Amino acid sequence: MSEVYIDPQKRDQLLAALKKYGFTRNFTTQFKRKDGSLWWGSGNLQLYKDKSGRVIGIEGVVRDITQQKMMEIFLQQSERKFRAMMEAMSDSVYICSADYRVEYMNPAMIKQVGGDATGDHCYKTIHGFDQPCSWCKKGNNFQNHTFESEITSPKDQRSYLITSSPLQNEDGSLSSMIVFRDTTERQRMAKELSKVRKLESIGVLAGGIAHDFNNILAAILGNISLALSWSKPNDEIYKLLKESEKASLRAKDLTQQLLTFAKGGEPIKKITSIEEVIKDSAAFVLRGSKIRCDFSLAEKLKPVEIDSGQISQVVQNLIINASQAMPNGGVITITGQNCKGHKSDPFAGQYGEFIEIVFKDQGIGIAKELLDQIFDPYFTTKQRGSGLGLAITHSIIAKHGGHIMVASEPGQGAEFTIYLPACQDKLSPSAPLTETASQKASGRIMIMDDEEMIRELMLRILSRKGYQVVTAADGDEAIQLYQEAGENNAPIDLVIMDLTIPGGMGGKEAVGKILELDPKARVMISSGYANDPVMANYQEYGFMATVSKPFQIRELLATIKEVLSR
Repeated sequence: MSEVYIDPQKRDQLLAALKKYGFTRNFTTQFKRKDGSLWWGSGNLQLYKDKSGRVIGIEGVVRDITQQKMMEIFLQQSERKFRAMMEAMSDSVYICSADYRVEYMNPAMIKQVGGDATGDHCYKTIHGFDQPCSWCKKGNNFQNHTFESEITSPKDQRSYLITSSPLQNEDGSLSSMIVFRDTTERQRMAKELSKVRKLESIGVLAGGIAHDFNNILAAILGNISLALSWSKPNDEIYKLLKESEKASLRAKDLTQQLLTFAKGGEPIKKITSIEEVIKDSAAFVLRGSKIRCDFSLAEKLKPVEIDSGQISQVVQNLIINASQAMPNGGVITITGQNCKGHKSDPFAGQYGEFIEIVFKDQGIGIAKELLDQIFDPYFTTKQRGSGLGLAITHSIIAKHGGHIMVASEPGQGAEFTIYLPACQDKLSPSAPLTETASQKASGRIMIMDDEEMIRELMLRILSRKGYQVVTAADGDEAIQLYQEAGENNAPIDLVIMDLTIPGGMGGKEAVGKILELDPKARVMISSGYANDPVMANYQEYGFMATVSKPFQIRELLATIKEVLSR
């Protein structure tokens, strides 16, 4: 012991124990050698006395337990690190014994089950069963095992990736560490992604169908418009044709809604009176129902620059929702007024003047906790619902630079408020169809369309108006005819192109080549793909105007007249 210097504090403690009791048993302390190195010792000491009983020294045995002590320290540090790691984990973890008793739970698991269940049977407290599950009975929890499961106990109805790992105890017995990783959100996102992919597929299909349908509808509507121009308003046939025209325009709106539902799309805006859009859309939706609409719209409601088809879908979605909330019938009140923004408005910085449209029903109302979710895609409280109606409504209003709000209380009905920027330009009155048709015009117009019935219809309409008409089936033919016309001193005054030509050059590519031949060329675009970005941003692609199929004669002729006047 001559080379050992015990730690002064520990030495004082040992001396105090020796003075008091005369001995120490199984003490453990740290010693320091003369060279400064430390070691752990454990042993027994006692006072050494002479024959007279006088203390003359200390005797005893001290064992070097440095290796053992370092292992204990390591294990203690490992346990602290383990507990720190477990407490920091977001995954829920518990350890159970071979008899299914919970030995440890981390904070995430305690929170998940609603309390510390240490000492209880895991199958009762954690899983809510009366006895061990078949998975545990087979001993799977004492093997390295991973599986995914949906926990449907009364306390938990979520999906988890469950991992079990066996733990060897000091006495040779086994415990099992079970880790629950919540995969509910991941699975929800996977389902949402699947829905989006399906929706994209529907969009591609809907786009193709809508294009073909709109081409057919364009021929129907165009011929109806021609027939109307040849009949007199007092004739019975005129009334029948007007009803057919109205039905055809409704079919056009439905096609537009299909495209908006399937793919979304940029609105093709025109200055419009929203009053007519609201009343027509409401009448269409509520025809034959037990619901009544009361309108209170300002007499001089300002015009708005909107895509009538998309705003019609917004009105229909809101009215359908309101009518579903009133299964026994009721009244939907629609009010509209002009407003001026002020500092208290959350959207005052977006626009100064706007119109406010309010839809109020007498339905069952919406729970407060659901109000923040009703515009989320796929969120629905209905057994049969896609959860897309209000999401699309919100998207359409946002793309129009507007804002939509909702207020409701259970049992008090719901109130949806839409704000749209007011248009400062005055609404141009539409010229009567008979007057437009009777006014003669001049000029050479080329029609490029792959559908022969569309070319024939346009030829009939424009020739009757007084225009000279040249037709082409695709972009290559249109470019060739345009070049030849210029070389023969019979230039084309206006080209009207279809956007998409299956198997051939469409308008998007052909317009660039024609502008290369003649930078001053006037080119319009007409397509059944009403939601194509080219239709909404046609000027960026070199077009001067756009007409969506199906179109009315007055709409087509007015657009042609405006372009030729530039």
